[in-house]
Amino acid sequence: MLSNAPAVNEQPFLVLPDHDVSQPVYSPDGLKLAFVIDGRALHVVDLETYDTNSPEPSWLSTVPSLLSTQNDTETKANSRPNTGKELIAADMVSESNRLEFVWSPDSTQLAVHLSPRPYVEQIYVVDAEGKNPAVNVSQSGFYNGKPKWSQDNRILTWTTSKFGLKTADGEDWDETVTGIFTNSSAMKDFKDDREVPEEVESYPFSASNIEYRDAFHLPFSSAVLETHLLGDQLLVVDMVASPSGDETTRGFIYNLRTEESHTVFTDQPMATDVYITANQNYVYLLAEGEVFEVDTATGESISLPIELPVDYQEAPRKLAAYQQFVRQTQDLYYRPDMDNVDWAFYSENYQAFFRTSITTVTLSMCSKSLAGS
Repeated sequence: MLSNAPAVNEQPFLVLPDHDVSQPVYSPDGLKLAFVIDGRALHVVDLETYDTNSPEPSWLSTVPSLLSTQNDTETKANSRPNTGKELIAADMVSESNRLEFVWSPDSTQLAVHLSPRPYVEQIYVVDAEGKNPAVNVSQSGFYNGKPKWSQDNRILTWTTSKFGLKTADGEDWDETVTGIFTNSSAMKDFKDDREVPEEVESYPFSASNIEYRDAFHLPFSSAVLETHLLGDQLLVVDMVASPSGDETTRGFIYNLRTEESHTVFTDQPMATDVYITANQNYVYLLAEGEVFEVDTATGESISLPIELPVDYQEAPRKLAAYQQFVRQTQDLYYRPDMDNVDWAFYSENYQAFFRTSITTVTLSMCSKSLAGS
């Protein structure tokens, strides 16, 4: 958060005891909220009709999967109280925390990156109302990730190893970027170079003839960090290695119509996270514990101070973080026959530290100690 820290007035919004709720993201129009339950199931609530006083749901451990069939999507999506509509069921994701999503600019659909089975990464598109079955967009056994919508809603892009370089033994080395038109109308409007209206148009994603709607394939591959498509201009931020082996962050623009590219900045510190503004004028890099603002017009960068909120309810957040860590670690690693380890005993005794003042460093130490136990 690159701003002065205001006072934060917090109150519970969605509480599911013994379950993790993560990745809350508002739709662009601010009318819906998408989130993930237990690292696997994707839900959407309508904020205009959502009741925060509804009784706590008890269905999570007993209800059948949402997408067990393709004909009853709407019925099951609307049968779970207080959690909106389930767009991606937990049994569609093979591993916890292997699901990420992004809203379409018109707030009607979401592109989802998930792993339906081990070592398979796919891109799906789901209807935000839960009325239509999820569509597998990538349709390949290669790595596919980082889905993004173009600003005009006409093209869906993602990174893929399908066209990337391979090692001598056939393993993926890096990836490139590919894109498809959301439907035939979007493809026609783009090819006719139809002017983009001020308000975002709706282009419902079509499951028909996906193989004939290719928009582009970036003709070279790299370690892609982030992408952003505005009109014909695809801004790509990636990592490049110097002859000496040092890795730096670079940005370049690829023109979809002319198939030409040019560098907008280079030799920036190796970034761990990237944000591109809607107009592509600035790129923000999180690198080496700092945030760097890069002007894409000049290629120059400045370091920005990070000011985080300090007036918030710290103790409940630390307790929630600890409980989430306990559940995720148990899901991934714990087995009842593991040398008679009583997981409930260990986790409850470590939680006793939270009855007193606990620092962030102590929280980290407790978590690491519990993981070792």
